[in-house]
Amino acid sequence: MKFLHKLLCSICALLCLVAGTAQGAQLGSEYQILPRPQPAESGKVEVIEFFWYACPHCYAFEPALSRWAAKLPKDVVFKRVPAIARDTWEPLARTYYALEAMGEIPRLHEAVFNAVHKDKIDLNNEKTQADWMAGKGVDVKKFTELYRSFGVETKIRASRQVFEKYAIEGVPAIIVDGRYYTAPGIKGGPERCVAVMDELIAKVKADRSAAK
Repeated sequence: MKFLHKLLCSICALLCLVAGTAQGAQLGSEYQILPRPQPAESGKVEVIEFFWYACPHCYAFEPALSRWAAKLPKDVVFKRVPAIARDTWEPLARTYYALEAMGEIPRLHEAVFNAVHKDKIDLNNEKTQADWMAGKGVDVKKFTELYRSFGVETKIRASRQVFEKYAIEGVPAIIVDGRYYTAPGIKGGPERCVAVMDELIAKVKADRSAAK
């Protein structure tokens, strides 16, 4: 199991290196303009993070991202989307969506990252995952039902589709207003990435004001 975990993390690291650019994007020094912008939530500036719980780069980015997300202004909406670049990423995406449906993401999002990377727990194994959830005070019966539910299945399909639409090749990936792509791997690491996110948000707001 440890070998499989290391193999999956190595694959993720390779994808993150490849994903220094979004497919076909115009390259800026710290962000890229997407060639196929997607509709963003109206009325607010939308920021999306594509991540995978087993990605070491996502794990490293999470502390800075969480601090940033805790101080968002009311006119900015932040969404996490568990990426499914391949079928082996789907189980942990289901984990996220099942916990989200239970209202447990604020309490357990970081804990899942720590379980995978710090404690080396194989949460792809449903029995191991159930034991871990029970230890965290989660209603395992309800979690298991949600994990296989139609609602989570619908979100899994939507996650695959939006990941493909943005033509992202790796994680972590940040999309601002459906138009701009940045990531901690482009330049400067996690802290600089969240600063770039704020700069892009300010740019979107300025552009909207100028267009009125």
